[in-house]
Amino acid sequence: MDPFGVDTSTGAVLVGDGVVLRAYRADDADDITAGCNDPQVQRFVPSMPSPYTRKDAMAWIGESAAPTPGGSVNVGFADPETDRLIGGGGFRRAAELTAEVGYWVAPWARGRGVATAATRLLASYAFQHGVQRLSLRTEWENTSSQRVAIAAGFAREGVQREGGANRDGTRHDLIVWVRLHTDPDQPT
Repeated sequence: MDPFGVDTSTGAVLVGDGVVLRAYRADDADDITAGCNDPQVQRFVPSMPSPYTRKDAMAWIGESAAPTPGGSVNVGFADPETDRLIGGGGFRRAAELTAEVGYWVAPWARGRGVATAATRLLASYAFQHGVQRLSLRTEWENTSSQRVAIAAGFAREGVQREGGANRDGTRHDLIVWVRLHTDPDQPT
């Protein structure tokens, strides 16, 4: 069973425009390692190990396959034509009926709308499974993720002061985007 509770032998979990969301597999390790060592991914996901090793990738694959408390989801993003891993993401449950979505996209897949399509799929899935408020936080400098938030139907809600942690332990502000289960599935 994958993180969605679907038998992966039957194929894709969720299919969107230019992306398939599926469970991570051992043969994804090299693509995870390469993608997570990309300078942009390292810059905007400071919680990732640096450098990111194949051992880190294998540990992540194992952790993602395990059931998560509260119904959190971690999936790989795959190219629908080649099944090559092109990113990853998911959502984690926060307070009651709320969750936060996050993602990363490999440099070889950027500019194709992968993050937007995957975020829309994750939002739809979350809302179908009881989440009523889904947030997405972005760095001020990460205008690509801000465009994803808008295209995936999230509205800018405000600034979370010192909401992000830097690798050196200092804090920085994040922009908070939110989509409610009652919001239309269209760009804001």
